[in-house]
Amino acid sequence: MSSKTAIISSFIEAAPPGELSNVVADIKTLVGDDLQSYEPAFRKYHEEQYTAVDVPGGSGKVLLSQYNSLGSNRYFDPTSGKSFAVSFPSLKTSDAESHSPATSNLDLIQSLQTAFSKSTIEHFPSSTIGVFPTGSDIAILIVANKYSPQNFWNGRWRSTYILSDSGKLSGTIKVDVHYYEDGNVRMQTEKE
Repeated sequence: MSSKTAIISSFIEAAPPGELSNVVADIKTLVGDDLQSYEPAFRKYHEEQYTAVDVPGGSGKVLLSQYNSLGSNRYFDPTSGKSFAVSFPSLKTSDAESHSPATSNLDLIQSLQTAFSKSTIEHFPSSTIGVFPTGSDIAILIVANKYSPQNFWNGRWRSTYILSDSGKLSGTIKVDVHYYEDGNVRMQTEKE
């Protein structure tokens, strides 16, 4: 990777919550409109930030993450039983097709999806959740975004919980807030 590509990729990967479009506009000023060579950086950003997308023919938002990635820019949604392609950096979804994950926990995954959907709406009104099989374990992901650019701040909450097949639950919470009125302050914190 050239140093220019590495620098531009680092700008993309470090974009504050809700501000990727601003970062992309600045990048276009530097390198022009051809952003395809930065596809890996966009994919990494969206998977790490748990970006929610609409699945063609689906019934709701689905998170992009390492836990539901099938490779080659394809992801799956165990709730709708579909896999789909994502075009980076545009985030356009297409080519939805039937997909059944290789897991014996599909009923548990769907039950957890339903229960967490009801619970998170109380505490995180702008949240999206995803429950995905990870081998014999289950990953439970929660992302909640709150954007207030008119007040010069944006924030994101991300939770990752792993339910092991032995019943042990472990997790990580990440909070990222960017405040930029009369200065530029960003808080990124993580708790296990």
